[in-house]
Amino acid sequence: MEEEGQHPLPEGAKLVQVPEGLLTRNEHYEYKGCIIPVTILRSGMFQEVLDFEFRSGDVVVCSYPKTGTTWTQEIVYMLTHGCQKSKPEDGTLETRFPFLEFPFPGVRAVAAMEGPRCIKTHLPRHLLPKSFASSGAKTIPMEVTLHREAIYLAFPDL
Repeated sequence: MEEEGQHPLPEGAKLVQVPEGLLTRNEHYEYKGCIIPVTILRSGMFQEVLDFEFRSGDVVVCSYPKTGTTWTQEIVYMLTHGCQKSKPEDGTLETRFPFLEFPFPGVRAVAAMEGPRCIKTHLPRHLLPKSFASSGAKTIPMEVTLHREAIYLAFPDL
């Protein structure tokens, strides 16, 4: 039964058991091949992510967790802002280059940003908003080799 203020789960989402010691802070659901925290699904934020409108000037770092996302986003931020090192008045990394699917600063804050918007996500391509494919946003996909010895960066459209 859903509690007050909670949104229904997306169709097809099912509760999964995770190995002890991994992701133990929240319930997690498997949705279209991905493990997603219940807090994101039940808050209604996930539907807002799916409805998000990408713009042609957006730069998106798409990465698996722990593959150098922070390092890459700092480089991308510098490239999109005149190769200048970020300054305290630019704000924190979370506000300059927010996660699309995380609660802070949230998808509404990302939508309100002026361009060029730098956005990061750990969502796989098939869970990104439909607007992603047709937006012309520049993407930086990051992949890890099976041996996890190296990170492969591809810059197909920068």
